Amino acid sequence: MKHSVDMEKPPLMISITKRKGDFMKYCSFGDNENELLYDIPPDRGKTSEYCSKDAIDKSTLCGPRYAEHEVVTTRVNYETRGMNHIEGGWPKDINPTDLEQTVRFKKKIEKDDMYIHSVRQLSYTMEHCIRQNNAINIYEMYFDEEDNIPVYENYCYKTLNIFRDPVKQKRPIQQMSWSPDGGTHLAASYCNLAFHQTFNNVQTSSYIWDIENPIKPDIILQPEVPVVSLEYNPKDPHSLISGLFNGQLAFWDVRKGTEPVEISPPECSHKDPVFNTLWINSKSGTEFFSSSPDGQVKWWDIRKLSEPLETLVVDLTKGEEPKLTRAHGISVLEYENSIPIKFMIGTETGLVICGNRKGKTPAEKLSTQYKAHYGPVCALQRNPAFVKIFLTVGDWCAKIWSEDCKESAIMWSNYRRTRLTAGAWNPTRYSIFYIARMDGSLDLWDVLHQQKEPNMSIKVCDEPLNCIRCHENGQLVSTANNNGGIYLLKFSENLAVSAKNDKALLTATFERECRREKIIESKMKEMRLKTRVGKVIDSHIATKDVKANPVINLDQVYIETAEKEFFAIIEEIFDNSPTAKDGILQSGDEIIGINGQSVKGKTKVEVAKLIQNCEKEVNIAYNKLHADPQQGKSLDIILKKVKHRLVEHMSTETADALGLSRAILCNDSLIQKLKELENIEVTYRGLVEHATKVLSDLGTYLHKAIPDTKLTIQKYADAKFEYLSYCLKVKEMDDEEIGYATLQEILYRVDTGNYEYRLILRCRQDARNRFAQLRSDVLVKLELLDNKHIQDVVWQLQRFVSSLAYYHTQVLDLLNENKLFPIEVDLAKTALEYDCNDQMASDYEDESFNVNHNDPMIPESSLLEDATDVLADLENLRFDDKDSEKSPSDSFSEFKCFSSTEKLLHSEDLLTNNPEDELKDKSEDLLLNLK
Repeated sequence: MKHSVDMEKPPLMISITKRKGDFMKYCSFGDNENELLYDIPPDRGKTSEYCSKDAIDKSTLCGPRYAEHEVVTTRVNYETRGMNHIEGGWPKDINPTDLEQTVRFKKKIEKDDMYIHSVRQLSYTMEHCIRQNNAINIYEMYFDEEDNIPVYENYCYKTLNIFRDPVKQKRPIQQMSWSPDGGTHLAASYCNLAFHQTFNNVQTSSYIWDIENPIKPDIILQPEVPVVSLEYNPKDPHSLISGLFNGQLAFWDVRKGTEPVEISPPECSHKDPVFNTLWINSKSGTEFFSSSPDGQVKWWDIRKLSEPLETLVVDLTKGEEPKLTRAHGISVLEYENSIPIKFMIGTETGLVICGNRKGKTPAEKLSTQYKAHYGPVCALQRNPAFVKIFLTVGDWCAKIWSEDCKESAIMWSNYRRTRLTAGAWNPTRYSIFYIARMDGSLDLWDVLHQQKEPNMSIKVCDEPLNCIRCHENGQLVSTANNNGGIYLLKFSENLAVSAKNDKALLTATFERECRREKIIESKMKEMRLKTRVGKVIDSHIATKDVKANPVINLDQVYIETAEKEFFAIIEEIFDNSPTAKDGILQSGDEIIGINGQSVKGKTKVEVAKLIQNCEKEVNIAYNKLHADPQQGKSLDIILKKVKHRLVEHMSTETADALGLSRAILCNDSLIQKLKELENIEVTYRGLVEHATKVLSDLGTYLHKAIPDTKLTIQKYADAKFEYLSYCLKVKEMDDEEIGYATLQEILYRVDTGNYEYRLILRCRQDARNRFAQLRSDVLVKLELLDNKHIQDVVWQLQRFVSSLAYYHTQVLDLLNENKLFPIEVDLAKTALEYDCNDQMASDYEDESFNVNHNDPMIPESSLLEDATDVLADLENLRFDDKDSEKSPSDSFSEFKCFSSTEKLLHSEDLLTNNPEDELKDKSEDLLLNLK
């Protein structure tokens, strides 16, 4: 279709006329309303001449288009050159390296007049500058520093370099090692661990890379057998040690070539590939040790690789000689330079074993075991700041352990969908660790931020990651895969620098988790102990007759055992020893020597034997402890004291349910006396309530003697709790020393004078002195109170007997005056029929005489009611006598709850012809029985 344009139509024109004077004037523009200048309506008649076009997408390039574009990059070649610097300014006859000549020459110059003149001329300029600095405070802050607003941590990373294997064969990287000279080089071992492979066409080379040059290896190591493990010497950046596939060990010095300097003989080497080689913190810096799946750990010296220094077979069978056939295969080895004699082993069966090289027997060398994983332990490393905390990686999870908790880990990750292959702590930020996975991902965990999921997960590559190694600066992390690729990652600075309170928070976190696991562990042990005791009881009941052997009282067994242990602890202090009497040598003083012989490092038993073997005079050299015993009364002692006090007031069932022991003071005779005093207090309170006339006599006993004795017993119990707490503290510290001595380690506090232990001993001695003094005071006061109690009882009985005699005399006089007819009393109960429930008959039964005076379950109130009823009956029988000097009922009301009086009340002998004599005889018999 052709389009035609009508050119004859005149164009649109608008003419604007102005005066000449308005030209070149300043233009002032303003806003006006919209104004339609021209409107062209559409011509619908021409619609048939056109057709609508479909919409299409079209791109437009705004920039210029190049016909040809080439970029040529030229690599800058670097080279290292040295520079020689020679110090000048000295005369030829003066040696600048000779300190004596230079000092002599300086003194000679300083005595010259020109030197003094030059110094004076230069001093003016110097003084002018100094005065300016004094006039202006150059350190003054004119603006206060703004408060640092906490910024949300943004984790980021970038891949610096990728080091690929120059060989076309796909070889997994088994281990990497950073050079000790600042981490400028990275050594990697390339080895395919396929079973029964031949080395005919296999590349055996391993490489040392410069981290700034990923194109070409800096050094190529050419062994005859592939290298499995490789490790730099931390004291020498030129020497390395490696473990080979055939079990041999090779020593390298990169200054002497690409081949190993020395190789261990096959007959003295491992039987399987050497998976781990680690240097030891020795004086010579030439010792290392290695491990292999054959179950052996060997210690070597590079100066003599012909045979190992020591060999350890990881056989955990107790009581038998170690054998390779029973040894556990070792998958990973760990060593911390700050603990030179200890090491850790991760086995292929999932165990983590703490070893001690200085142990004398295999059991001492492999002392502690942790059941870490279901499969082989792939990674094992101690925390750089907390050496008792270590990380393990295996199967599908990572776990954080503490050496103090052997039953379970203190932290662990969730089980992942893919297996975990490696792990490592961040060397500068101690709460961060990295985990490598089989799917090519790298997880970053920060235990202070969250513990359920990783803080960051990085997809490094598509191949499985084999190993991971962190740089000493904390920002660089190298990880390797199965195809021989090494990925150098650089993380953000906030992941390498610890915050101000990070270490304190991490310490609190680890301590909290350890404490939680210890509580759970102790609870589980208690449950297992109860289960075993229950089985023993069941077997005991099953084998013996139940009637002849009633149910065993376990609480009584626990109480007796704990009481024996408690008094055994008390007997450790010899009361009558000469040193104790003189007061010269006290607890906490450190004994240095005996008769000139040093006893440092010996046990208390050995020192005691030395003193005992001395026949004549014994000269003891010791360090006197000058300390305030209040310093030893720490929070731990106070908490133990509170615990004992709480346990003592618990029931047996509650204490057993909480896993606590009540066997400390539950059988203490003095503590039981407190309960008797409480019963006596109740008795005397009843006497005070019912006998007003004896209140003044009992007031001293009630309000002074008993409260004072109770307070003394409470102080005695408090002193006993405190002394027991110090005893337990000493026992814990002794166990700690024994544990370190078993490991052949020196405890820090022992090495520094053992001040804390000596202070606790002094505090224990002072606490026991207070405990003994209070015990003596309690015994004296209890004896006085018992005497007072017996005297009061005798006096009350005497008053009661005299009151009965007086009342009986009055009754007889009244009966004789009135000459009443005699009443025949049926005492035999044969003339009439009596009701068996008659109260009077029950009152005169013989059973009323069989009263257990020592039974605390008989309430004194019932006895008081019986006595009151009898007195009321007697008062109803007598006549009103206003001239009587003393009312019998008042005298009777002074008596309170003595069960022996029932025999007097119900006795028929009171109606005899001589009542006073009979009453006196019976009262004397009662007093003798009471005494």
